[in-house]
Amino acid sequence: MSLSIETEKGWTEVVLDGNCGYEKFYNAANTLHEEFNIYFLSKLDDFDTLYWDFRYKDSLLCLHYNIYIGLSIFPRGFKLATIKDNERVIEIGELLYEKLSS
Repeated sequence: MSLSIETEKGWTEVVLDGNCGYEKFYNAANTLHEEFNIYFLSKLDDFDTLYWDFRYKDSLLCLHYNIYIGLSIFPRGFKLATIKDNERVIEIGELLYEKLSS
C-alpha cells in the first residue's frame, strides 16, 4: 500500500492504494466510521466503482474505489472545491493511511 497525492485534475485526490480489492475499501470505510466518527451521507455502488460521500469537518468528500484505479479520497466539489476542501482531503487521507497501515 502506498499513498500518493494527485492534483493534475484541478483538485486534490489522495490515492491510498492503487492496487487493492473491495475488502480494502470496506476496511477504509469502517475505519473512517469507527476511528473518526464519520457517517456516510450517500452511497453509490456500481459494478466496478463505489462512491461514498461523507463530511469531514466542514468539507464534503468522497471515499472512492474502482477496481482498475484503486482506493482514493477526493472533494465532491471537484474543480469547484475550495482550498480548505483540498487540504481536508490530504488531512483525512494521511490519517486514514496511517490507520490502515498499522
